[in-house]
Amino acid sequence: MEAVFSYDCLLGHEYVERFFARVIEGGKVGHAYLFFGPRGVGKKTFAFYLAQWLLCRDSSREGPCLECVSCQKVQHNNHPDISFFSPAEDRLWIPLEAVMQIQREVSYAPLEGGYRIAIVDEVERMNEEAANAFLKTLEEPQGNAIFILLAENIYSLKDTIVSRVQKVRFAPLSLERVWGYCRREFSEEGVLDGVVYSSMGSLERVRQFMDSGWLERRDWLLGMLEGEEFRFSSGFVEGILGQLESFSKRQARRKELVETLELLETLFRDLGVLSSCSRGILFHPDRRDRLEEISRKCSFVEWFHLFHLCWQTRQKLAYNLHLELTLENFAIEFQQEWGLS
Repeated sequence: MEAVFSYDCLLGHEYVERFFARVIEGGKVGHAYLFFGPRGVGKKTFAFYLAQWLLCRDSSREGPCLECVSCQKVQHNNHPDISFFSPAEDRLWIPLEAVMQIQREVSYAPLEGGYRIAIVDEVERMNEEAANAFLKTLEEPQGNAIFILLAENIYSLKDTIVSRVQKVRFAPLSLERVWGYCRREFSEEGVLDGVVYSSMGSLERVRQFMDSGWLERRDWLLGMLEGEEFRFSSGFVEGILGQLESFSKRQARRKELVETLELLETLFRDLGVLSSCSRGILFHPDRRDRLEEISRKCSFVEWFHLFHLCWQTRQKLAYNLHLELTLENFAIEFQQEWGLS
């Protein structure tokens, strides 16, 4: 049977591994951990790795054996003592019903290992009612239950939840680590500069970029920025909206919308850096010549305003079910920014 996940994302988190080695060796495993850090840097992978370690029948200070029956079950996502929860694709929030399911799962005695482990992804997406119920679960933990919570932003969680868990930060991977991964996995040497720098230290982002037409989308956006219609008419925003709205016919449209806005953010950020004659590192160094030419069209302040508008719209998409309304607001605010009719 093929493994459902690999351990590539353990690269660069040796300090976290050493921390848990001391915890496990000392017999001081806590009942709840919060893994926080940017998307795609290995939080979920490490959560399953830790679960594998805790349930391994032949573990050592160095980690799980990876070969016993228990390790193999974790590796193939069929261990009965592990429950994984994530928000449903068609819902923005984790509702109370999901928390009640988590509570039921951890109330059972372990079937094979010494713990019942619940891994909860995107825990910051619990609504108020669900978060309050989950807080009660953390305040009254079951004897053999361990919670591993995953979040991008620790500040979006209730303080009462954060105060009842042990926090473990996952930092972005270094450029050297990402480069090493890319050279092993991909042969397109000529396009990797932009992918590596734009990945923000995330292997998940690298894989998405290489699989989703990200490079073609970037060049399309650069072409729009190079065109005469940008800066002097509403043609640019109409072109961008046409690209974004085309995603409305696809099931993964929200995800693609977010990725495109995030790409625009990094382009506007680079243009601001170049317009200010700063020596800051670019997200898109492989397109520097084109970006330098485009950067002369606007001032640093104007590029910053465009960056902020994309960031603001992307945040709204995380909480607003009405994609068309969000895009309409983006268009209105863009045109107001530039005084376009």
